[in-house]
Amino acid sequence: MFFLLHSQMEQCGGPEKPSQQTVSSVAQLGDPQARVSVSELDVRRWRDEERLLAEHKQRPKGSVSKLKREYVLLLLHRHNIGLNDNLTALERKLKIPVRWEISDPALVATLRDMDMQDRTQLLSTARAEAKERILKRRAIDALTLKDRALEESGMVLQEMRAVIEYLHLQHAVVKKAVDDHHHQSGQRAALIKHTIHLEKRLHMATNMFSAFIELPTPPAFYLETLDSVFVPPSSEVLEQDDEEEDELEEEEEDLRWG
Repeated sequence: MFFLLHSQMEQCGGPEKPSQQTVSSVAQLGDPQARVSVSELDVRRWRDEERLLAEHKQRPKGSVSKLKREYVLLLLHRHNIGLNDNLTALERKLKIPVRWEISDPALVATLRDMDMQDRTQLLSTARAEAKERILKRRAIDALTLKDRALEESGMVLQEMRAVIEYLHLQHAVVKKAVDDHHHQSGQRAALIKHTIHLEKRLHMATNMFSAFIELPTPPAFYLETLDSVFVPPSSEVLEQDDEEEDELEEEEEDLRWG
């Protein structure tokens, strides 16, 4: 403040005699180095304010209060005491004189045995589940095979009926042709031979299929004694009959187109 007044005096025209008002103003300011009266109560109040301000700045949000901290510590201590009591009771039952350390061989061996026991139990459970899955898969496969066998059996029975119907139809057609060619002895003889061939096949099919399907009434055979004397032909005889049948068909075509 003194330097400010001095600069103002210089701006006003040099070192003139200060007025009575200026002198009184300076006197009112007093000595800046004079002692200030501060009480002990003010110092305590300032210290408390600084401490509260520091705690407010440094204290994080959600910090644990002192009472809650003491409660948690006491609670953990209580649990530790209870756990210690439980360990002591078990050690007394197992007759363990000294509590095992982490590197104790007995503890390591026990952990190894526990691991082996758990693995054995897991393997046993896995085997049981695998057996159950295998049995279920086998049951499903067996049911599938059963359904497929029934389907194929139905197809075979249907094929048997189709073969019998075809042989009956062919026999009726050839027999009608024989009746129509009663004036032509050569063609009639060939047709009769073909009819006998069909009757052999029809007789064999009837004997083979009668145990599985219901057959229609057989036609009147040209060979009346065929039922009593007929023996199912061998494969060679059937092949020979097929060749003869092919020859008869060729002769019929020649006659038809001749």
